[in-house]
Amino acid sequence: DNIFPHHECERAQSCCATGHDTFARHWFHGRFLQVEGEKMSKSKGNFFTARDLFAQGHEPAAVRLELIKTHYRSNANFTMQGLKDSARMIERWRRFYIEGESGPFTEPEPSDASKMIVNFIGDMNDDLNISGAIGAINRWINTTDQPTQGDARCLRMIDEVLGVLSLERAKSTQT
Repeated sequence: DNIFPHHECERAQSCCATGHDTFARHWFHGRFLQVEGEKMSKSKGNFFTARDLFAQGHEPAAVRLELIKTHYRSNANFTMQGLKDSARMIERWRRFYIEGESGPFTEPEPSDASKMIVNFIGDMNDDLNISGAIGAINRWINTTDQPTQGDARCLRMIDEVLGVLSLERAKSTQT
């Protein structure tokens, strides 16, 4: 558990690995990660590494989204169903992006894209409310009938914060 000297050891390991005296100016730690509602434990057989999940064919983007979509002050409950849901969301975002890239060369509708960006930024500035920010993206995508190249650029800009669409796809899911 995250009691002394946990964070001090994390800092020392990170500084050692990078060769720098300072690893980060700001540090926060997410709450506990549960798996299917239980404490993660090797003895219970509910302990997964990212490598294990990737070897099972799960997308790095889906794993990342599943891990970041819970507010850092709340315990996260990692579930296989949640991972599947995150994978579907990533695929939906990718389709929107690809359709927009090949769509008309116009800017996104100012009211829709601007509202999404304002909501996204507002949620992120609200104590890193990533769940709310993801909701803003999904509402925008749901209400956009035909994405444009401007919409694709807008989604790419938002992904610079989330870092999911730029991740390499799993070999078994590439088309």
